[in-house]
Amino acid sequence: MALPDPPATTPEDPSGSEADDYRHRMTTNIVALAVVLLLIACGLWLANGMAEFRAAQECLAMGARGTCAAIRVPDRGP
Repeated sequence: MALPDPPATTPEDPSGSEADDYRHRMTTNIVALAVVLLLIACGLWLANGMAEFRAAQECLAMGARGTCAAIRVPDRGP
């Protein structure tokens, strides 16, 4: 069984599509970098919140109520 011939390659497009492709790749890379940085920032914010909550729980578990960090309770509204 013979393999099919590969498609013929076309010469480079002289109209500048390579520059457009480069611009698109750079835009995509910048967007991807922004998403990754946002995910890292959210992860750090979440980890920090969990660490603060854990420290407050440990403090309350030891019975040291007056020296613990204040645990904020949201208002219930009017």
